[in-house]
Amino acid sequence: MSTLSLDRRKFEEYRIQILFNRSSANQWAGMVTASIYALWSYWQFSNVSFWAWWWGAYMLGFAMRIAIHQRYFYLSKRSQSPAPLIFENWIAFGNFVTGCFWAVAAAQLFPEANFESVVFLSFILAGNTAGAAVGYCASSRATATFVFPSLIPFMLLLFADGRDFLWHMGWLLALYLLVNTLLFRSLHRHIIDTIRLRFEKDRLVQEVLEAQKKAVYAEKMAALGEMSGGIAHEINNPLAIIQLANDQIQTKIRAEKVDVEFILKLSSRIQNTVQRVSRIVESLRVFSRDGSGDAYEHFQAAKLVEDTVVLCGEKFKTSNVQLKIVPSGDLAIYGNQVQLSQVLLNLLNNALDAAKLKEDGRVVVSWAQTREYVEIFVQDSGPGIAPEIANKIFQPFFSTKQVGHGTGLGLSISLGIMQSHDGQLFFENTSPGTKFVMRLKRFN
Repeated sequence: MSTLSLDRRKFEEYRIQILFNRSSANQWAGMVTASIYALWSYWQFSNVSFWAWWWGAYMLGFAMRIAIHQRYFYLSKRSQSPAPLIFENWIAFGNFVTGCFWAVAAAQLFPEANFESVVFLSFILAGNTAGAAVGYCASSRATATFVFPSLIPFMLLLFADGRDFLWHMGWLLALYLLVNTLLFRSLHRHIIDTIRLRFEKDRLVQEVLEAQKKAVYAEKMAALGEMSGGIAHEINNPLAIIQLANDQIQTKIRAEKVDVEFILKLSSRIQNTVQRVSRIVESLRVFSRDGSGDAYEHFQAAKLVEDTVVLCGEKFKTSNVQLKIVPSGDLAIYGNQVQLSQVLLNLLNNALDAAKLKEDGRVVVSWAQTREYVEIFVQDSGPGIAPEIANKIFQPFFSTKQVGHGTGLGLSISLGIMQSHDGQLFFENTSPGTKFVMRLKRFN
């Protein structure tokens, strides 16, 4: 197992991926140039046995490098994470062997080297090393193991020969090697910076997603906090009913006046009340947890409305705002119920705040379907949304409430949730009030 840290390992794996993606063309280009040079040398020097041996050995090296590439891509497709340094070493070794083949080809020119053969080989090697600087720029090891074995022996032979034109050609190659090295350094730095920027971008994206997730949960808790007084009242009322029924039963028992019918009636009332509390607690439990990772499921629009209204119904009563539910049959919805419940609760909170601004405040929740959509409507009898702020209400942190009342994230988060469901959230100014529409694709 590699001792590289997880982040460093991912960095190296991506760098080697770039190396293999960019270097495949180099293998084939090298094979073509080797074949051209072998044919040219045969015509020039008529040394059939040597150039046949050289070309055959080069082809074996070419096959080895292709095999390394194929093995890498095979493991990558099978989602097996290849050890990055091992594959880099393998490709560097293959490049070193290939570079040595070119050194042998250069040595074969001497001592009979002429101007034409030296210039031709110089152009071949210059093209190969330029291609290496570009194709292997993700790895200094893979580049150096090809460039130096192929160029430096040839340069030394040119300097050692003693003839002026070869000496000058040697200096030209030395200058070219310097320029090629600078080119490689620039490309390599660009590749490394690109990888770093990608990882930095991924890190920032992950931080944004985590921040969004926390904001959604914080907004959910804020909405729940606004309803907490009503929820406590919703639970305390049934508990008081249970306590009263229990006291009545005990009184009958102590008086030894056990009326079976009366006891059964009280028992039924206790059972119904317990179910009511259970429904409230279950709605609270489902709503309060983080449901962002839940799989989508099928459920009824009526159930979504019922489970959400349980959380806020009491607050409407204490605010003297009428909350009316208009049933419209069983309409199937496909989505994340926890998230959609958060959207609906946000809309109900906003509708309540708007309806309280008018006498005889009223909020109506209904739902309907078209050929393509299921729509849930939340309509209030408030003053409506002013035209000058209509295009701002879905912006993050925009709020018309007083400081300390609301986060300004409710509608922005709700819009994001609806869009993640491939749905829409919009409003219509009605007279009186405002109607918000949750539009989801219809599920048959």
